[in-house]
Amino acid sequence: MDTVDGFILTRHWRDMPSGTVVDFWLATDQGAKLMRRSDVVSVSFAPAKYQSDVEAVTSTMPDVSVKHLNLLDFSGRPILGIYSKHFRQQEIIEKALKARGVPVYEADIRPPDRYLMERFLTASVTVQIKHPADDILLNCKVVPNDTYRPDLKVVSLAIEADEAGALRLISLYSPGVSTVISLEASDELHGFDLPRLSEDFEVIQVGDHAEMIRELNHWFRKNDPDAIVGWNLIQVELRVLQIYADRHNVPLKLGRDGSLIDWRANAAKEGSYFATVTGRVVVAGGEAVKTALTSFMSATLDDVVEALLPGVTRTEHPHKRSSGEPEPYTIERMAQLARYSMMNSLMVFRIFDEAKLLRFMMDRASVTGLQVDHFRGSIAAFDHQYLPRMHREGFVAPNVGDVAIAPYPGGHVLESTPGLYDSVIVLDYKSLYASIIRTFLVDPVGMAAVNANTDEAQIIAGINGTRFSRT
Repeated sequence: MDTVDGFILTRHWRDMPSGTVVDFWLATDQGAKLMRRSDVVSVSFAPAKYQSDVEAVTSTMPDVSVKHLNLLDFSGRPILGIYSKHFRQQEIIEKALKARGVPVYEADIRPPDRYLMERFLTASVTVQIKHPADDILLNCKVVPNDTYRPDLKVVSLAIEADEAGALRLISLYSPGVSTVISLEASDELHGFDLPRLSEDFEVIQVGDHAEMIRELNHWFRKNDPDAIVGWNLIQVELRVLQIYADRHNVPLKLGRDGSLIDWRANAAKEGSYFATVTGRVVVAGGEAVKTALTSFMSATLDDVVEALLPGVTRTEHPHKRSSGEPEPYTIERMAQLARYSMMNSLMVFRIFDEAKLLRFMMDRASVTGLQVDHFRGSIAAFDHQYLPRMHREGFVAPNVGDVAIAPYPGGHVLESTPGLYDSVIVLDYKSLYASIIRTFLVDPVGMAAVNANTDEAQIIAGINGTRFSRT
């Protein structure tokens, strides 16, 4: 049987009449591949003591089954598994059971995440292909592959506006296919070879913003990059493009399957968004640098260029010497903006290359199990690694709030003596938390496994009455 190594770029799910369908877009040495699962079953858990309530809620629901499992909750109660062909059914079941006072566990884990974690898959995989000629790898066997890292085809995207903030052009830097999509200039300049404004990129003029969005869609269909990068890609470039697309009623179809951008508001920061583009990694350079290189926690693009690209100087923005009023969009003006924007795109591209940011993100995703372009989610990463192992130890995860939160003492802080000193020694116990965890065997399952029948010799006493099993 043939196999193909792949790296998961994005993951998606949807409920269809036949059941839940999960899609994984893979980067491979043979190009992008769509791996699809149409056999996914969703599951949640509830204490077996509430079996009558569970059956009352699920008995009339199609394609839902309930089974006794050899699992316990953190209170030591036997567990039922509630299985459904559609993930949305789990939401209905959870809501109905909570109304009856029945606790439901792990009902919020999305189908792609559940599929990956229960098979100990993270990002790099090997797929056993049933029919090599098929466009879609359907229900193939998948096994972990910790080492595979593909070379991603990257485009660096930037936009430029006039002095009044109106969008004028889009620059796309990608080796061999770099392009500027610009509104038409207001004049003609004889002898000016517009398509070859530069030997390094092509210029495409369009009549209006609607045509600009269509041309951008066409560029993505034609050149099919694996990753989109930009300094403020999500909060600025893509948001502005989405606003113009909506304003002119033209769909912004950057997805590998021609789909729209999936926007989600950031609940933790008003006016901030997350964006997912089907089949393509979407990375804001500023965020990536702060995540991978801690020395740039508050750095600007100029700071990073100076540090990582010695000898490279950003050119002055064409608006710097203007009066502040919009100037006529002449060919000369367009050329200035195009060169400036393409230089910015190129510098971001080079920063990613020099700092190996995408390789860092791929390595991290291969450890955490999170999507490669997701920067936050330490709890989700812990869940991805821990929950399947917890299940194999015989437990299901509690809900937030099920385990009482109590204050615990921190490290001892010595009183300081203010003053200026010629020599200062910094002693930082960088592995303090890891040492505490290993010394006391701090572990959720280790705490849940302790009960009245546990041999005291097999228990380690922790702080504030906590007790952890040695086994």
